[in-house]
Amino acid sequence: MGSRSDYSSSLSERFSYGLYFLGQNFFYVLVAMFIQVYFTDMGITASAVAIVLLVTKIWDAVNDPIFGIIVDRTRFKKGRFMPWIRISLVFIAATTMFIFFMPISASPVAKIIWAVVSYILWDIAYTVCDVPIFALSTSMTDNINERTAILSIGRFMGAIGSMAIVVLLPTIRPVLGWTATAVIITIAGFIFMIPLCFIGKERVKVRKQE
Repeated sequence: MGSRSDYSSSLSERFSYGLYFLGQNFFYVLVAMFIQVYFTDMGITASAVAIVLLVTKIWDAVNDPIFGIIVDRTRFKKGRFMPWIRISLVFIAATTMFIFFMPISASPVAKIIWAVVSYILWDIAYTVCDVPIFALSTSMTDNINERTAILSIGRFMGAIGSMAIVVLLPTIRPVLGWTATAVIITIAGFIFMIPLCFIGKERVKVRKQE
């Protein structure tokens, strides 16, 4: 086994890990907290929105454990978790834009279909970025205290990201509209999540167990 320093994360890695959560929560709060208002503003009835949300929640219950198994069994040459995190960066931004580019002139049925498909794709994208980012801390260092500190940084920065969107979105959305607001939040979240994709390193090799 290598020296202690070989299995420790750097300060820049830990900070970029926190930034990733900050950006990730931009996406999460935008969709999870405001999607119902957005859909009704787009002309979808409240009963139809309830059905859309029910369908996606059922899918979410199946989606998470399936992807957890996929991550556990997939082996990339450049790590177990970082490749998924890099893939998810584009995926989460693209699916968020897909949701908020719903044509206002579309028929009610088309809007419902758009809502279901886009929300399910977004939910998959969020899972792709959420499952590996928590597991990454176990691969960044073998020190338990350091892993705890990394996760604490992530949760702290994530809380800041959540509060920022909760405060800012109701202020800028009435002025800019849903699409422009979503574009701004998506770009900001994307920028905050980028550093970890280049700085993050996996040092601890976890043996696969039957």
